[in-house]
Amino acid sequence: MKKLIKISILSFLFLFLTSCFEHVLRNVSFAKTWSPLLIGFIILALSGGVALFIKKSLFIDVLCFLSNSVALGFCMRTWYLFREFDNSLLVMSCMSLLCVLYLWIFYLLSYIPIIRRHFKLYFWLYLIISLIIYIILILFTKTTYISTLGYFSIIEISFIFAICMNSDDNKDLFRKMVISTYSVLIVGIIIALIMFEADLDILEGLSIDGEFSLNPPDKNKKST
Repeated sequence: MKKLIKISILSFLFLFLTSCFEHVLRNVSFAKTWSPLLIGFIILALSGGVALFIKKSLFIDVLCFLSNSVALGFCMRTWYLFREFDNSLLVMSCMSLLCVLYLWIFYLLSYIPIIRRHFKLYFWLYLIISLIIYIILILFTKTTYISTLGYFSIIEISFIFAICMNSDDNKDLFRKMVISTYSVLIVGIIIALIMFEADLDILEGLSIDGEFSLNPPDKNKKST
């Protein structure tokens, strides 16, 4: 239980810091919608490089933890710019708490005897069912509330991996939490793919002076 409480506090802190930083970024003007996402990737790459070469420093672990939270903040700012919508700090904080609740549900269910005997199966089923539920919510709601919860849940799932790993002490546990925060990369990639697909949709309808348009070759007709 102590391990659960520690991870719960750290996971909420990480997501809450992300929410606060994203809120601050609303006062910053970006030349391109992609700009904050690229900054987030750069911060994440620098953090990963430092964490890779300096492995036994608590200060570096704390620094990487905070840096990755900032990187996620940039990713979320990109998402809101792309969707032309902002969630309030209160809403984002509530999403952070819901993610912690998600972690607690996983943990408490693991104490059911039959689940405990088949923990590996339960672990993967829990993640798969969570994904299915999330997709259903997206299909029926299509709101930025749900998308925010989804992105935060990706981070929380990585924390579930941390809670399921053996840790020698608090420092080792925190190190695993820091490693888990690099799941921010997954969030960034998903946002990038969605934006890239949207750009492709725009290009498909591109025309020049109303006379030329981009179409599949077999649709082109020769003029007579």
